[in-house]
Amino acid sequence: MIELIANLIAVTALGGAFLIVTLVVARAVIALAAAGSTTLSDPAAISVPHCKYCGQVFLGSEVKCGYCGAVRQ
Repeated sequence: MIELIANLIAVTALGGAFLIVTLVVARAVIALAAAGSTTLSDPAAISVPHCKYCGQVFLGSEVKCGYCGAVRQ
């Protein structure tokens, strides 16, 4: 967990968008670990909410896409 946090801090220098994606994936990985899954070989196991029109990842409880403005399904 400490390594994950250290990596996230290092990533902040690369830009906000990359950091946001990293945080969403890290949250999914932590959720999988809490559920008892030890493998990430199944890409369908990580479900990240995204806009069906432009593909932008939704953050938290956003009701509209921050990129194209489409309403979240």
